[in-house]
Amino acid sequence: MAWKGILPAVITPFGADGRIDFDAFSENLVRMIEAGNAGLVINAVTGEGLSMSADERLACVKCACEVAAGRVPVIATVGSVSDTDTIDDIQGAERAGAAGTMIIAPYFYRLSRKERIDYFVRMGSKSALPFIIYNTTYTSGQLEVDELEAIADATPRFVGLKEGNQLQASEVVRRLSPQVAVYTSRDTYIQELAAAGGSGAVTYSSNVVPQLPVELWRAHEAGENARARALQDALNPVAWALVVRSFPSAIKGVMNELGWRAGSVRPPLENATEEDMQRLRPILDELQLTSTQ
Repeated sequence: MAWKGILPAVITPFGADGRIDFDAFSENLVRMIEAGNAGLVINAVTGEGLSMSADERLACVKCACEVAAGRVPVIATVGSVSDTDTIDDIQGAERAGAAGTMIIAPYFYRLSRKERIDYFVRMGSKSALPFIIYNTTYTSGQLEVDELEAIADATPRFVGLKEGNQLQASEVVRRLSPQVAVYTSRDTYIQELAAAGGSGAVTYSSNVVPQLPVELWRAHEAGENARARALQDALNPVAWALVVRSFPSAIKGVMNELGWRAGSVRPPLENATEEDMQRLRPILDELQLTSTQ
């Protein structure tokens, strides 16, 4: 089982008291569903999952499953420095009704090739859920193509890859598809990976422009290559602007500017400043996004 299309990594709104604002969270989830996204990725880096407790992450997965109500799959992000915490998150997500997980490699520790492979195979055995691997530079070293092949050979539950190394993305598609769906983690490369046979993207910009990545993907599927390229060109300035400072501060700043309830980030992150917003507003104006305040 694999998911195809745009999978937004949804932000988690925190109130002034630091608690999760589940009403605002639900509103944003509905907005993502109504935009035509293929699923919802919860507790990812964009959602500040690593800044939450295990109970909070589980509560977010439960909330997302209730809001989605089977309309789209809910994919819970899991991963910590210890097997124990990761397994707890995996099994909690399964009990909550998630359709799958996105597993992040342990961070801080520099794992060997064998340790990386064994970790994902081991995590895949802890539930019946299919899983996506997030192949990112922020953890124990990026997985190379032969490592990904070894994991795919060892467990059929490995169904998707959020590829953070765009240099090897097309080769991963060639060697692992269709068993493993390959998604770009870089919103600026959606059209490029689609043309190489990729299955979609796990996006952060969808929080701000939920329809644009969906329209881009639909144009690709319809064979409208020029339109897909034009939509990618329209998306790129926004995608770049949203990562100019500590992530996801700019995303939440823009959402709040537009009247969507994004709340605050959690320390050690700091909220977007007025100076940050002054740099972002011209880009929003180009897409005719204006404040509702």
